[in-house]
Amino acid sequence: MKNGWEKPIIEWRESFERNRRAPYGWLSLVGLDFLNPGDNTVGSAKTAQVRLPTHCPPEVGILSLKEEYIIFAPSPSANIYFRNASVTEPIPLTAEEEDAVLEVGNVRFYVLRRGDGFCVRIKDPAAPSRQGYKGMQWFDPKPEWVMSGRFCPSEHPETIEFPNALGGIDRVLVPGAVEFTLGNQTHLLWVQGSQDSGFFIVFGDDTNGRETYPPGRFLWTASPRDNNVILDFNRAVSPPCALTDFATCPYPPAKNRLALPIEAGERFSR
Repeated sequence: MKNGWEKPIIEWRESFERNRRAPYGWLSLVGLDFLNPGDNTVGSAKTAQVRLPTHCPPEVGILSLKEEYIIFAPSPSANIYFRNASVTEPIPLTAEEEDAVLEVGNVRFYVLRRGDGFCVRIKDPAAPSRQGYKGMQWFDPKPEWVMSGRFCPSEHPETIEFPNALGGIDRVLVPGAVEFTLGNQTHLLWVQGSQDSGFFIVFGDDTNGRETYPPGRFLWTASPRDNNVILDFNRAVSPPCALTDFATCPYPPAKNRLALPIEAGERFSR
């Protein structure tokens, strides 16, 4: 039987695993196609600019990009749904993540803004990455990897450059950093999020490329109390780009690369 302190960690890991395996979770990604200005055909045809899985119709419609405006016009014979209603006329779309999901059969697709452009993310529960998934691998939970940190807010929010899986750079406004002590040294990790909602941390360490995902890992924290933050590295996970070629994950900035091994959280192997 697990010790009392381990139980919430194990339960969190099981919940994270269920979400990862969900029909439209990260494992279901099968495509990420950038839109060209003007008309972009959507379908399974080899000539389609937005390529759907082969079990979809050859053409289901056209996504038109004009400056910042996006319109989807369905093909006459397509059976497309948007917010549970059949689409028979052109409709405007936003690029808010998963706010405007179109469905054809079990396949879903929606528009995202990435950098200066727009792309279409495609999800299919029958994706080979989901069907062949063998589950997560973890370091054993250890209490020494649950540590206290202190949030150090920036006097003026800083913009940090995060490399991403597309080979580009995301410039992110961060509210500050969490300071903590490990290995008799003080370390800083720059965070995203807010004191109200909790923090999201993209970090690297010396296990990357050996026991963990080479570019780095993700960690979330609860909201700080009086600027005190709990860092539980037992809950560190591989980013979605470890599972699929169609994710757009941020990678750790140079400031978030720790020169020591964090032997906790999710392991990685292909």
